[in-house]
Amino acid sequence: MRNLILVALVLVTGALSAQTARLQVIHNSPEPTVDVYANGGLLLNDFVFRTATPFIDVAAGVPITLDVAPATSTSAAEAIYSVTVTFNAGETYVAIASGVVGDPLTPFNIWVQNGIREAALALGTVDFIGVHGSPDAPTVDIIARDVAILLDNVSYGDISGYLTVPAGAYVLDVTPGADNYNIVASFAANLSGLGGGSAVVFASGFLSATPGFGLYAALADGTVVAFPVEAPVFTDLQVIHNSPEPTVDVYVNNTLLLDDFSFRTATPFVPVQALVPVKIDVAPSTSASVAESIYTITGTFRNPANDYVAIATGVVGDPTTPFNIILQGNIRQSNSLGQVQLVASHGAPDAPTVDVVADGALTLFDNLEYNTISRYIGVPPAAYVIDIRTADGLTTVASYDADLSGLAGGNAVVFASGFLTSSPAFGLYAALPDGTVIAFPLAAPRLAGEVTFEGLFPTVADEQITLTLTGTTTDQVGVTVYNAAGQVVMAEAANVDNGRITHNMNVSNLAPGQYFVTVYTQDGPRTERFVKAL
Repeated sequence: MRNLILVALVLVTGALSAQTARLQVIHNSPEPTVDVYANGGLLLNDFVFRTATPFIDVAAGVPITLDVAPATSTSAAEAIYSVTVTFNAGETYVAIASGVVGDPLTPFNIWVQNGIREAALALGTVDFIGVHGSPDAPTVDIIARDVAILLDNVSYGDISGYLTVPAGAYVLDVTPGADNYNIVASFAANLSGLGGGSAVVFASGFLSATPGFGLYAALADGTVVAFPVEAPVFTDLQVIHNSPEPTVDVYVNNTLLLDDFSFRTATPFVPVQALVPVKIDVAPSTSASVAESIYTITGTFRNPANDYVAIATGVVGDPTTPFNIILQGNIRQSNSLGQVQLVASHGAPDAPTVDVVADGALTLFDNLEYNTISRYIGVPPAAYVIDIRTADGLTTVASYDADLSGLAGGNAVVFASGFLTSSPAFGLYAALPDGTVIAFPLAAPRLAGEVTFEGLFPTVADEQITLTLTGTTTDQVGVTVYNAAGQVVMAEAANVDNGRITHNMNVSNLAPGQYFVTVYTQDGPRTERFVKAL
């Protein structure tokens, strides 16, 4: 190559005293090896795809005809492409062979660009221009991951202005120009040894054919560096629908992930790309595209070693408890201890801060607030009665039978769901790693000792009924409200404290009709009837 360059200097400049410019030639046409002639003299013999010359001196102020011919050529007469250029004295150029011979859409061409730098303007930095030379690639952005968009909306044939970056190691993500969430390809660009240097970075090859798409850098000395592909890194994500709203569609990075995703259902853990921005959109189940999104959240799964859960909560349009997606990392799919490991989410919009207590004694989760996710706790695989209590521990909101005996070595996300005062009614659920959602049934209320249910009033009510109880003990009495079909619509605990008490129940959100209130005492259940008025 050195001898060819010396020949080129003689052929092109004609004399050492002639005015000159500086030129680098890059072969980025995905075609066979070629010969390049300058004014009829051989400039480059067997010039290979994705190689480059160093910067050389060429004559300035005079027309120079560059001919490109097959590598087997014997003269410029066999040229398949010719272009005549005139270089300005003292300027520096790059000439890039591009396109495809015989292709009418992206024909073979030589792009010539001036203002090229052979070195960076400052030590410790790298100056480079970007060239979009991939014939079938769309308009793209090139993003230095976690740094900035380096090239914005670059189309085939575009040559950017100069960019300056600190000499370091980068991951370059190539994305469609209008969608930075869908990564076409990623490349590792280690520029840490190029401080003070310059480069022409060029996209090369085809997305849908061979040779395949790649990203390359031509250095000033003619070295072409192929940036290695950066393989995507994935983590696992489970999505839980706990917003008491209609069925929805869920899009991830503008692509439909979940179609007709129902309330109180969950996905299994699915792989999602980590370390890059991810956009999650929620749209009505009738949506045709992400453009109909009613809620968007963006973020990055920073730790691929940790799994994640995304829980939809809240109510669309409610200013107090608006629709939201809680994203939590460090989620576990299994454990090696033979336990059942649980993490809890409070997703009941009208419920207060609560404690979750097992078998009346073991506090699993303390002061769990709405829209939060707890720490993990491990329990032996067994059957439990789970009480949901107010944070002061004085009132049991509801109790549930939780049979965890078959989940040894397993994990679950336990979530409170629904409303205390309206429908859908409050409940306790568990999402397993395979996407199964278990609805914990209401536990039979505990029997109280020496307690008598004397009755309720009024028997026709629109907002509230009052229960009268007497007792000679300090205890809690289970109170359950059934509709005419025998379905549980409310469950509360009344506190008895050595005397006669009244317990008020808000029934304003019940539908009009006939209901039955059952109080469980030492003598068994006693039931009274009331009517919810219009």
